[in-house]
Parts: sequence; structure tokens; C-alpha cells
Amino acid sequence: MIKIFSIGLGISLIINIILLYYMTVFTITDNKYFRQKIASSDYKKLLVFLIISILFSSILISISLLSKKIEPDLMAALVSLLAVIVAIVAIYYQHKQFKINRKPYITPVRKSFAIDLPSILTDWFTGEKIDKRFSNLTIPIYNLGSTTAIDISYWYSLKNIEELSEYWNNKVYFDSTSYSIKVLDQDYPYSIGIKDRLASREANLTCKNFVNYADKIDPGLFLEVKTPTYFMIFISGIYKEQSPLLPNAPTPIFSLFIEYTDLDRVRHRVEFEMKSDVNNAHINKDKLNSSIVFKSIT
Repeated sequence: MIKIFSIGLGISLIINIILLYYMTVFTITDNKYFRQKIASSDYKKLLVFLIISILFSSILISISLLSKKIEPDLMAALVSLLAVIVAIVAIYYQHKQFKINRKPYITPVRKSFAIDLPSILTDWFTGEKIDKRFSNLTIPIYNLGSTTAIDISYWYSLKNIEELSEYWNNKVYFDSTSYSIKVLDQDYPYSIGIKDRLASREANLTCKNFVNYADKIDPGLFLEVKTPTYFMIFISGIYKEQSPLLPNAPTPIFSLFIEYTDLDRVRHRVEFEMKSDVNNAHINKDKLNSSIVFKSIT
């Protein structure tokens, strides 16, 4: 009977080794054809089969131990089984780290800028009339991972519309103030009214979550993406009139959402908080030196 158990245990260990081989190859290979043949779901199936095989081996060993007859070949098989268990744990963590290393890592980085503040209704960088969706103030989004991110989409959402509305709608404007800003509607899609009091021009903007798209971001490279026009408008409002006229003007706080697909065709979404770094900004007359900073949310 012991010999039958030993033979069964040997067969089980051979199956373990074969399964372990395929799991190892799947973990370390970067061959797209092989990875298509053995997808991630198949890797999980291999892991389940290996666990079942190990449990079967353990049952055989337990029966042999209960018989109180431990042969040398059974002890060797037991040592081999323990080695397989240690190997499977190592492969699991190796596979987990491999999946992390294969994914793109998408993040925006701090954007510094130095500009001459134009009219409130003029784009900072072109000197032309503002676009009602996106400005020419851009931010870099880097791919710090080891693989390409494809099918990029991004959009912005204004987080503190109530705070902005309370401040700007109750602001007392001086005769010398060159502009005015009003939040016309706090319900999404928000709308704001801007007036250039010197040029007698005005415009209304709808603050919707407009979506932009890009093809890809390769590893180590970055994509310049435009910021919404109403972000530039509120920043202009903060700095256009210097303190003490605007001692407590709130800075607009946005959520930047980025969606992308990795090489395993898995869709990801990340969120970052975006705002102007008002604490480290410097303004001299109409010359503004400031930056946009980010905080990871997800």
C-alpha cells in the first residue's frame, strides 16, 4: 500500500513541476504570442490546479504517516513537496511584481509658468480671445511605467464651485477694477459670466466636463494636455488685482481624471487634485510667476 501511495505522490509531484514550469514561463516571459495563449485568467486556473495537486499530495502523505510506515522514498517526496510549496509562493510574488512592473504609471507633474497677465478675456499665451472650452495653458502628463499607455482620455471637474460662487458673487468691485466675475449657475453644468470693464466686453462660459483624447504615451515620455478656460479665468481673477483688494480669494480646485488602457487591454482611471500654488506665487505689476500643483487621489 505504501508503494502505491509513493507512486501516486510521485505522479502528483510531476504534475506540480509541470504546472510550476508553465507558471514560471508565464511570469517571466514578455512574448506577446505566449501571453495571448496563456492569459491572466489561465494563470489563475494553473494556480488552482497546482493547489489541488498539492492538497492531493498532502493527503497521500498524511495517509502514509498514519500508517506509521515512512519509507525513504516517501521522505524524499515530502522534501520535494515542501520545495514545490516554497517555489509556488515565490512564483506568486514574482508574478505579482511582474504585473506591477508591466503597467503604465501615469501622472501629471508640477507646471511652472511666467506670463504677463492680459485682459481677463484674453488667452495668456496667444493674446487672442479665449476659447470657451480649453486654454493654451498646458500641463505635462508623464508615463513613468515600463509599458505604453494607449487610448488616453482626460477631463476636469470643478470641486469648489460653492466657495467660488460665495466669494465672487459677493465681491465689491472698485471703479479701478478692470474686470468682474460672476457664477451664474451653481448646478452642473456650471456657468460663469466674465466682463472686461475697460474694453466693455463680456462672455459667458459653460463649465462642463469636456473630454479630450490622445492616442498613447510611451514609457518615459509625456503628453502636453490643455487646461479648461475657466481655470485660467479664475486664476487671472485672483492675481489681476493685487492685495489688499483680494486678500481671501479662493483658488479653484479641480479634479483631473485620466483614463488609459494597458497592453493587457485593461482600462484604468486615475484622479488627481489640481490647483494653483498661490502660496509660492509672485506677481509684479502684471507679471505673474506661479505653478500648478497636483495631489494623487486614486
